[in-house]
Amino acid sequence: MDNDIPNSGYHVLVAIRGPDDFRPLLNVGYALTKTHEGRMTIITARQTDQAQNWLTIHPVFHDIPIEVKVVQHDAPAKAILKMAGQISPNLLILGWQGQLPRRNYILGSTLDRVLQQARCNLIVIKASPTWPQVDFLHKETIKVLAPTAGGPNMPMVMNLALNSTKQSEVTALYILPEDSEKPTSPNAKPGPGFFPTGF
Repeated sequence: MDNDIPNSGYHVLVAIRGPDDFRPLLNVGYALTKTHEGRMTIITARQTDQAQNWLTIHPVFHDIPIEVKVVQHDAPAKAILKMAGQISPNLLILGWQGQLPRRNYILGSTLDRVLQQARCNLIVIKASPTWPQVDFLHKETIKVLAPTAGGPNMPMVMNLALNSTKQSEVTALYILPEDSEKPTSPNAKPGPGFFPTGF
């Protein structure tokens, strides 16, 4: 489905494994796309290119441009990497079942390969098929915990957290090394910082 809605050029690619991770990845992809006034492409790699009955976009998401691509491919990682190379997304969103993979893998054969070879920013979401309800991002405030040790990815982490929805409560948890000195300034306190947002 393509929507003729102007966008900023920000492009989110969402790789869907199947019906179990479709709802959570669609919701997160929609939230980040909408706050950036961008567009979203959804890809799922199947052994056949037949239409998938579960791959239906609810009308609540129709206020952003969404394109759905069903790619016939036996190797999902290759299909995802090929699509990412073709459209050069600003962000790639992947789902993880939360199960321990077979030996020699960190998150799984598909995720490991995409994480290693993708040339764009990406996030991996532990996708629960029961979360959230279809209108969750339109009605409620979402709470986000952003742990960080101050590394080079901290700005991107905070940007994604703060832009996760129009109404978000973000806690930035700064993790200090065990051998670090305690803050001496009365205003510098270890622990979470609370950032309510309302864009």
